Amino acid sequence: WSSWPQVRAPCHPEVLSAVQASFDQRGEAAAILEEAGIEAAARASHHLALAMLHEGLGHGLSLAAVAGLMARDPSTPEEPSWFELKMVETARAEGIAWDWTENEHGDRIPAEPAEPSTWPAGRLVEKLEELFASEEMATAGKKWQEEN
Repeated sequence: WSSWPQVRAPCHPEVLSAVQASFDQRGEAAAILEEAGIEAAARASHHLALAMLHEGLGHGLSLAAVAGLMARDPSTPEEPSWFELKMVETARAEGIAWDWTENEHGDRIPAEPAEPSTWPAGRLVEKLEELFASEEMATAGKKWQEEN
């Protein structure tokens, strides 16, 4: 879907409104996910994906550019995405242990934390949200749009 032409076009106001509404209700969504028994790491993934989408669109990026930063390039799945690399960089800057492992295809992937119920540790989520709101993400997304 990320290669569809409409995903590369500027978002319609209705899409922006829907993303804003979801972002505004992220606290309620987190509570529902917790009530449903979803692990903390999965809830954090939902929160970060929504924050990255919200801030990326706020920078004027296309849905394809946000997806391009978040997901691995299908032509080089062994290489981590921009998002994964920023998670590592941010975690290490915060003194949070981060390890890589390989999957059955030889791709480098994040290792499961020793205690998933305590993940994400420290201020990782808040620091990543700050990154998403920064010019660094806007620049990375615009570069992705130019190159793809």
